[in-house]
Amino acid sequence: MMEKSQNSVTKEDKISKYEPAPIAKRLFAGIMDAVVFIFVFFGLALWVFTPIANAGLGYNDTVNVGKRYHLSTHLFLPQKINDDGNVVIVEVKDSTGNMDDYTELPLYNSKSEDKDLYLKRIYYYYHNFKCNVDIELPQNGDYDVINDHFASPLYEKEINGVLPVNLYTDEWFLNEILDVDSEKSFFEINKESEDFISSIIIKESVNKEEAFNYLRNQAYEATKDFYYSEYFQAVEKRIEAIQYFIFLPPFALSFAIFYILIPLLFKDGETLGKKTMNIAVISFDGYSAKKRQILFREILLFIVISILGIVVGIGLTSFAIMALGVLVLFILTLIPKNKRSLFDYASYTIVVDSIHSVWFKTKEDELRHEQELKANMAKYTKYVPENKNLIQVGSTIVDENLKKEIEKEKTKKPSKK
Repeated sequence: MMEKSQNSVTKEDKISKYEPAPIAKRLFAGIMDAVVFIFVFFGLALWVFTPIANAGLGYNDTVNVGKRYHLSTHLFLPQKINDDGNVVIVEVKDSTGNMDDYTELPLYNSKSEDKDLYLKRIYYYYHNFKCNVDIELPQNGDYDVINDHFASPLYEKEINGVLPVNLYTDEWFLNEILDVDSEKSFFEINKESEDFISSIIIKESVNKEEAFNYLRNQAYEATKDFYYSEYFQAVEKRIEAIQYFIFLPPFALSFAIFYILIPLLFKDGETLGKKTMNIAVISFDGYSAKKRQILFREILLFIVISILGIVVGIGLTSFAIMALGVLVLFILTLIPKNKRSLFDYASYTIVVDSIHSVWFKTKEDELRHEQELKANMAKYTKYVPENKNLIQVGSTIVDENLKKEIEKEKTKKPSKK
């Protein structure tokens, strides 16, 4: 019978063994890593990149331009917290001041029962804002954003060959928005009234709540028209571009530190959470994962999360969707018996419980360990645990007394005969 090669380790001789990390440990490790990651990520975004964006890219100014567009359409009601801590609709008389204190309530969300509130603002949007009417503002700034023209962009493009000022007339408003000539219309004209808005009244025969719902729906349609307008989209795209500058670099930097650099510097692909929970990433063949395996695994995770982030966009809702996506990826690890994730399959790795696993850097290391174990087993039986294979975890000898005895024996000078 052919003798077994001195440089090979058969499956029977192989003392490397691993136990997949328990899901609870992986979950706690993931939560710990996520908490530290999020803290550093938002710290960088809010305290480093946001000031840079304000100073160099005019982020706050651009956001305020968007708010001014909202208010100038009259389709949004400006709100502010008063001295009593209540949110109230206010009249803003400041064209150049800080807009940070104001939020905008869409007109279609208003629960007001004031007919003129809806009519004036919808009429203003089409007749003034979209037609670039009253663009010159009072020089002293003493005007009311609720009732005076505010900051409408120049809008002089023809619509089907007609200038907006010639299209959005009083007659167009009555026919297209209120449909007053229809028997089903909720409105009629009081010809005795000299004011255009006041001349529009709700018919006595109709349901008043349905009439108000109709007006709210028209406000909603006007708001959609505004959101998709060329001038507002330009502002939104600029804001979005600056937000990507604020959030993407901190995300990439934080991820690189906690999920790429630290696993490469620590042994066996450990993150801070993994190290705390005593779990590690090794190659699926039972030996230490190579740096390129760990790098590929973490970069693949970064790519997947980044794509998910780009798809859902930026914001708290988007962040929640990203977190849900990561949770789904984690849940998928429950399906395989060995609890490997998609990233483990791609990088040929597995996450193991480092306390109950034994592995070596290479087959040669395992062979040397096996030979040393067999050579010293008789001498050090008293130090070997019940499971004789588990005297070493990775490169660390489990029993400290055994380790000291082995080191002492190695340094002992041979006795002279």
